Amino acid sequence: MTRFKKSLTIFLSMIILILVSGNIQAQEDDTSELDPMIVTATRGEKKDIEIPASTQVFTSEDIKNMGAKTLLDVISTVPDFSISRSPSGNGLPGFRGITGYLTILVNGIPLANDGYFQLGSFATSGIERVELVKGGSAVLYGSDATTGVVNIITKKDGPSTISVGAGNNGKRQGSAFLSAKGLSLAYEHFQEQQRGLIYTSRTNYYGDDLKRDNLTLNYELNKHFNFMFLHSQRETTSSKYSASTGLSAGAPWENETVYDIGQASYKNENLKIMVYGQNREWTYTNPTGKQRGRIYGADIQDMWVFEKFSLTAGGNFDHELSKRINNDAWVKNTRNKGALFFLTETDLFASTKFLAGAREVLSNASDNVFCPQFQILQALGDSSNLYLNINRSLREPTLSQRYGYSATQEPNEDLESEIGWTYEMGWKTLFTRFDSLKLALFHMDIDNRIYSGKTSEGKTIYLNANKFKNTGIELAFRHDTATGLIGGAGLYYGKPEQKTVSSDDWEDTEFRFGMQLNLGYRFSKGMVNLMVHHASDRVDDTDPLWDVSLNAAYDITDKDSIRLNVNNLLDRDDAINAGGSSILEERGFLLTYEHTF
Repeated sequence: MTRFKKSLTIFLSMIILILVSGNIQAQEDDTSELDPMIVTATRGEKKDIEIPASTQVFTSEDIKNMGAKTLLDVISTVPDFSISRSPSGNGLPGFRGITGYLTILVNGIPLANDGYFQLGSFATSGIERVELVKGGSAVLYGSDATTGVVNIITKKDGPSTISVGAGNNGKRQGSAFLSAKGLSLAYEHFQEQQRGLIYTSRTNYYGDDLKRDNLTLNYELNKHFNFMFLHSQRETTSSKYSASTGLSAGAPWENETVYDIGQASYKNENLKIMVYGQNREWTYTNPTGKQRGRIYGADIQDMWVFEKFSLTAGGNFDHELSKRINNDAWVKNTRNKGALFFLTETDLFASTKFLAGAREVLSNASDNVFCPQFQILQALGDSSNLYLNINRSLREPTLSQRYGYSATQEPNEDLESEIGWTYEMGWKTLFTRFDSLKLALFHMDIDNRIYSGKTSEGKTIYLNANKFKNTGIELAFRHDTATGLIGGAGLYYGKPEQKTVSSDDWEDTEFRFGMQLNLGYRFSKGMVNLMVHHASDRVDDTDPLWDVSLNAAYDITDKDSIRLNVNNLLDRDDAINAGGSSILEERGFLLTYEHTF
């Protein structure tokens, strides 16, 4: 509790500082969008203040100001973000004290992942904004959305820009965004060498080389048709040394991850149709292997609006394929799955809305699951609300968990989906044009958690047994003006616990306290911003995480600017994850020049 009290004292002090400074400032400049339009929460545009869920939006300007180069950089600043990550960068992200229970969307369509994400593969140069909706979202987005969804909205228009950058450890960056007559193209290349220790266990991994290329293409044929293609390629090389002896542990581990995503969409008033295809390939050597995941599918929805009632309904169908190399032969598994969903919104009273919805998941590889959701939104004037959100979520077994991926795994075709319930109530308010505050209380309860065990022959097998629960609180404050003091603060405190197959007792997991501070100053020619991310009270006596970064920008002319990003300002070797294996990258800087034309 001592660490918690110290962290809370720092957090409250920063809140007071921001509030006092904001009152002293008292200016009439236009603000950044503190109540943005969000499409992820209800599959239709709504202002943040009108959404009965915990939400957060990162605009392209927010992403620039934090110096984020990848999607992982963006969402890892959220106070309750957690991730279980390997040296390759593959990871299982999540919120609210549990990893691997988060759905990543690209323009509203879930990524093909088969249980793995490469969040560090997706550059920010082609991203218009990132929308984050916490809590169960299975009604609208299906499996894995137990702790929420992160929606990457790709950039379709805007001013054309080019940028180049360089920094220590061989950092090199180049990007361009070109837009004209409905066609936009975003490209970014990034590379870095000698990143230091990145992962520790019985073997220590050092980042020798990292290269990343991203290309995003959008073409708007007319107001009805839009086409998008995204290519992402990430290569890493890591030296391996024994943690006990310091001697070489063999040849470096080399990884390459490639995403190719294509989407074609049609929109006519409230009718939206999207067809899509995705491919993910992961190739690695020392050890050697290859995985491939593919999804082809279609998603359709429509909305009908009446005087005091609206109905959004639709469905989707996916054909999913997962392949792995085993003894020089491909092991292939497939499944077809679909869903039907609806969401209604009714005006109970002048200031009270009731939302009800459900999703029926249809799969040929697991049991069908029914997921309902109920929400109440009580407006407290034009700039404040209270809400209640209750929903059921699911997490289907991956194809590799059900059918196996090598001769060392025993398939379990009876493996069932994990089922969870989330109960959340919250308050959102815009105090002034400059200040917003969000508060959420939640409880999560998950049954049938999937875990890996051993058969009598020593093979790995996935079974249902574990349970998980968490009760917690979230607080987020933001102060933003066109010029002057800017800042924000986020707080998470929870009690994540799980039951394992080896014990009937509840055991702590992940971490209990998380904090994010953002303090800066914006002036007519630029800005300077300090960001702090902290996590403490972690399992296995893992030391607290203090990740501090500094970002600054200066406009040389109205078309030319420079930016400086310094990561891990304190040069700490803290663990990113609660288990203590993934390590903060050592302190580094990147200086970037950007030209707009």
